[in-house]
Amino acid sequence: MSPFPQICFRMLCIAVVGTLIGLGATWRDWERGAQLRKPEVFVPRIMTVKQVEQELSTGGVVVLDARTRVEFEAGHVPGALALFSAPGQSLLGEARRCVSQDAEVVLVGVRERDLNALRLAQRVREWGVPRVRIMKGGMVSWKAAGFEIDKGWDMGPILRLLEMDS
Repeated sequence: MSPFPQICFRMLCIAVVGTLIGLGATWRDWERGAQLRKPEVFVPRIMTVKQVEQELSTGGVVVLDARTRVEFEAGHVPGALALFSAPGQSLLGEARRCVSQDAEVVLVGVRERDLNALRLAQRVREWGVPRVRIMKGGMVSWKAAGFEIDKGWDMGPILRLLEMDS
């Protein structure tokens, strides 16, 4: 047998075996059926700074700040809970204890499309909190609107939420 037919035969065998393997994988996936659904991607709704300010005055929202400690201490929405992680400690667990599942949660980032705020929105949603929002424009918009800003580190909001929880 000349080399050309041998090469063709080997390539044909490889193609047939590859097709059978592909069909086998497809068959397994087809048998699993509903288990193949893609994971749900959560896209949080947006709240304007005016809406957040109005809801804060009525106590209708819990504000979680997704920025760093330095940014938080330089100025934050009054009553906001910090979520930054210091070396060796995370406040995310404490925030989870403070936020009830029926609360409306607003995450504040630095600006319009803050990835930390989006990631934390997904995380809060995974806690079982269905109403998770992102503040449009972040702290840049809050400051530009001229609303009140707290500075420093205040444990008051966390303590109040923990008292309500117990």
